[in-house]
Amino acid sequence: MLLRLASATFILALAASPALGQTERGDTVSAGQRVRLRTEEGGKWQKGTVAETTPDALTLELDGSAVTLGVRLAEISELEVSRGQRSNFLPGLGWGFFAGAVIGGIVGFASGDDPPGWFSMTAGEKAAAGAIGFGALGALVGGISGALTHSDRWEPVDLENVVLTLSPRYDGGVSLSLNYSF
Repeated sequence: MLLRLASATFILALAASPALGQTERGDTVSAGQRVRLRTEEGGKWQKGTVAETTPDALTLELDGSAVTLGVRLAEISELEVSRGQRSNFLPGLGWGFFAGAVIGGIVGFASGDDPPGWFSMTAGEKAAAGAIGFGALGALVGGISGALTHSDRWEPVDLENVVLTLSPRYDGGVSLSLNYSF
C-alpha cells in the first residue's frame, strides 16, 4: 500500500513538471493516429497508423500491409501528423483548365487563318476560342477527377518540442503519452 502511494506520488510529480507535462498548445501522438515519418538513414516517408508509443520508440502499422515498424524516437528526422483529408477539386479544376487552354490555344493557332468570307477567323481568334472552349472542358474533367480523389493534410511536428508524459489513471494504472507542440 505504501509503495503504491509512493509510486503514485512520484508519477504525479513527474506529470506536474513543466519539462515533462503537456505544453500549452500541445497535442498527443497516440495509438490509432495516422502519421508519416522519415528516419535519419531511410530518406523516404513511411506512412501508417501508430500502434503503440513507448518512452523511446513508436510502433507504426504501415499502410497497405500487415507490417509493423518499430522506430526509436532518436532515429526520427521528420514526423508529421495527419489532420484529416481534403478534396483535390480546386487543384484539379485549375490544372484541367490550364491543360485544356494550352491545348486549345495550340490547336486553334495551328489551324491558321480562314479564307475571307461571311464567317472567317484569324489564327489568333481561333487560338483564343480554342483556349476558352478546351479550357472549360479541361476544368470540368479536372474538377470531377479532383473531387473524386482526396489527400491527407499533413502537419509537421517540431521534434524539439516532443515531450513524454507519465500520468496516473483513476483505476490505479499508469498512462504514457507522447506530447508535442506545434
